[in-house]
Amino acid sequence: MANDTVIDEWYEKAKHVKNPDELKEFIEYVYSFGDFPGYDEDVHAITAIAIASSWCANEYYKITGFQASYVGLQYLMHWTYGYRDIVGISVTDYTDMLYPQCQYKFEKKIDKDMFKALQEAAKKKLDDGDCGTQKVREHWQSIVDGTVPFGYELK
Repeated sequence: MANDTVIDEWYEKAKHVKNPDELKEFIEYVYSFGDFPGYDEDVHAITAIAIASSWCANEYYKITGFQASYVGLQYLMHWTYGYRDIVGISVTDYTDMLYPQCQYKFEKKIDKDMFKALQEAAKKKLDDGDCGTQKVREHWQSIVDGTVPFGYELK
């Protein structure tokens, strides 16, 4: 069973995986803790292995920090949301609230192209007869008709 100290160690060791052989060793090391009875340990084990894999691949590709943030978003979309179509996602770093120049990140505005994609997704759901309560279908129709939901404005 892994405790917080061990989990922190996984994340620290993951940053130092530089090649496929080290990655294999790291995976075996994490696996050596066994199958976990709790919920959190499995999540941390998989996350630490994914991070180690990313550091290993970065030794080969040498991407920038900006590219790494894109990798994170791609991972989020394909691992977390891979089971459904995605119109778009947004990740909010509330630390940015410490900096007045980041105010634009917290405005309730949606890009016109993103709203168009949202309209197309709503239309597809209506056309496909996708399930949804009457209230949900009415909401989709309002989006198709041009209503920007939840108090957002087009930018």
